[in-house]
Amino acid sequence: MNVLQQKEAEIEALKSQLKKQADEIASLKKQNEWYIEQLKLRQKEKFGVSSEKADENQMTLFDFFNEAEILRQPIAAEPDEKILVPAHTKQKTKRGAKLDALPVETIYYKLPEAERVCEICGSALTEMKKELLENDLLHADETTLKVLHEPGKTSTSKSFMWVYRTSVCAEHPVILYDYQEGRSGDYAKTFLEKWNGTYLHCDGYVGYKKLQNVTLCGCLVHAKRKFHDAWKVSKANEAAKTGETYIQKLFAIETRADKLELTDDKRLQLRQKESQKILDEFYEWGIGILVNL
Repeated sequence: MNVLQQKEAEIEALKSQLKKQADEIASLKKQNEWYIEQLKLRQKEKFGVSSEKADENQMTLFDFFNEAEILRQPIAAEPDEKILVPAHTKQKTKRGAKLDALPVETIYYKLPEAERVCEICGSALTEMKKELLENDLLHADETTLKVLHEPGKTSTSKSFMWVYRTSVCAEHPVILYDYQEGRSGDYAKTFLEKWNGTYLHCDGYVGYKKLQNVTLCGCLVHAKRKFHDAWKVSKANEAAKTGETYIQKLFAIETRADKLELTDDKRLQLRQKESQKILDEFYEWGIGILVNL
């Protein structure tokens, strides 16, 4: 190999090395952008204002659950007052100070299992759950709930309120709430153990996968929220905006069906004609995004 060929070989090697470094830089840049986006999302979740904010005068469902806890809060002690008299000041005696020396005893009384359900309400709940479990399609969700002064739990621990409901198209709509101390999928599995339905509409929480022989239907509202949040933290994220746009198109079709008051059969025909095409495109687009990650 002469000198010229050797130099050409060295140049090609350097070009190859530069290309490899450029690819690594591009990959690291993409990773860095992803980490920055995740950081912004976490900051938004922790400090941002919720987009699902209710009217400040509206009483939420959980206000009813927490009402007893609110009322049982100890009354704040009255501030000490000083009464000014000529030549000196006199400390006002605290109300109830003479009772401080009395012993205090806390007694927890736990009702037997048979007495924990109202005879009247209990039978109604049994019938409602029976009606709920007869439906082929159900919806499920869970949310955190803080219960104050709960025996055996710290004030910072979280409990969960699980909700199960029938479709709005059900002949007898039913909504049931189930309070539990945790978020394990076993709670949903136990609650629905006698259900022989086919479809459970829920979010992407992995706990629902503990249910056997059930098709989990992902919630597009939850999916849209993820795309929207990703776009808000980075307006340059065209993929996030595209994903949200696909779902908005599907929602627009459903809104049109609602306004036209279509029957179930007519709505199905509309979905097969218009929604199916959008879903297919959405799926192919999503696969392409995953391949290029």
